[in-house]
Amino acid sequence: MSLKDRLELYERQAAILEKIANKYPETSEEYGAVRQAAIALWYALSQQQGDFLKYEEKWNRGGLTPEQQSHLRSMGIDPDAVDES
Repeated sequence: MSLKDRLELYERQAAILEKIANKYPETSEEYGAVRQAAIALWYALSQQQGDFLKYEEKWNRGGLTPEQQSHLRSMGIDPDAVDES
């Protein structure tokens, strides 16, 4: 994917994230989380070509590697937890 394509992808996704963020007060945790997600997306798409997109593709296929599971646990995220919200 070219840099231009990656920037266009960011712009499309950022517009959606902005709509979501605007549903919350700027001082809320939800607004802060969406803002941080937008920054993370920008960072991921502006770095080495393909790394984030390859990771996302693997994620979407399911089945994390043991290394990925360990990394999530190191961040305090249980990869086996089920979100029932």
